[in-house]
Amino acid sequence: MEKILNEILHQLKGHSKRFDTIDQRFEAVDQRFDAIDQRFEAVDRRFDAVDQRIEAVDRRFDEVDQKFVAIDQRFVAIDQRFVAIDQRFDAVDQRFDAVDQRFDAVDQRFDAVDQSINNLTEIVTNNATEFRSHFKHIESKLDQHEEVFRIISDS
Repeated sequence: MEKILNEILHQLKGHSKRFDTIDQRFEAVDQRFDAIDQRFEAVDRRFDAVDQRIEAVDRRFDEVDQKFVAIDQRFVAIDQRFVAIDQRFDAVDQRFDAVDQRFDAVDQRFDAVDQSINNLTEIVTNNATEFRSHFKHIESKLDQHEEVFRIISDS
């Protein structure tokens, strides 16, 4: 029996050594899993840092987008002002066209008045010439009458 017990004990020691090596292997695997877990935690921290950076960039993009919206609204307001200015310029153009038409009408009237003045000047000149010739004729008749009166008075 002792022999059997020794043999069982020996086998148990062999199994114990095997279990110890298996246990060591499990511990090595556990250590590897712990190292992998630490690496995953480091990667997770890095992802958290990247996520925070992405959120910061996203906030910046939102701010830039809001600024672009404000700029776009300002451009719309400026465009509306330009439209109003353009309408005012159109109204001023229409007024200038009306004034220009009035000036054309005044020019036509002045041309008509100028033509009338020229006609009257010509008539006055013609009348003056005619009156001169009448006055010369009258003067010559007066000279003749004076001559006749002188002859009569001398006689």
